[in-house]
Amino acid sequence: LLAITSVFTPLITGNSIIVYGGENSAALLDCIIQDSRTDIIKLTPAHLQLLKEMNIPAECTIRKFIVGGDNLSTRLARSISGKFGRKIEIFNEYGPTETVVGCMIYSFDPQNDRRESVPIGTAADNMNIFVLDKSMKPVPAGVPGEIYISGDGIARGYLNRAELTAERFLQHPFVPEVKG
Repeated sequence: LLAITSVFTPLITGNSIIVYGGENSAALLDCIIQDSRTDIIKLTPAHLQLLKEMNIPAECTIRKFIVGGDNLSTRLARSISGKFGRKIEIFNEYGPTETVVGCMIYSFDPQNDRRESVPIGTAADNMNIFVLDKSMKPVPAGVPGEIYISGDGIARGYLNRAELTAERFLQHPFVPEVKG
């Protein structure tokens, strides 16, 4: 399954999409790593865990990993960075799939990131991220709250599910004429 960012990002930047087939994740990942046409891979932390156990060829052309779909531990990101001789960039991408894909992004820094998990980052272009309390008021940094997302990349709602759309896609808390 390809996400919208996996399809359009390469195309609008003049690159190609390579779709690999197969069921065995480790064998497939090995094939991708060996392919000299591949320089950016979008994958999950589980895939990175598989990579951790693989031999990476010296001539590997991978420059960037865009990681999403689950929590990315700093330990795993640092291990992968070291395995590739710190010649790659690792980006942690966050976005609840039912609403938007990739609304936040963070560039992992193997030297300075010390938290248990790699942060989910800051808002991508044309997106706004708010952390609000139950009264829809912003919470101070470090105080738990709910993430609310708005911007150009938000879905319009659920297809043929008006009731669920009304429940989940809220009015913008600060700009009333805009949907969530």
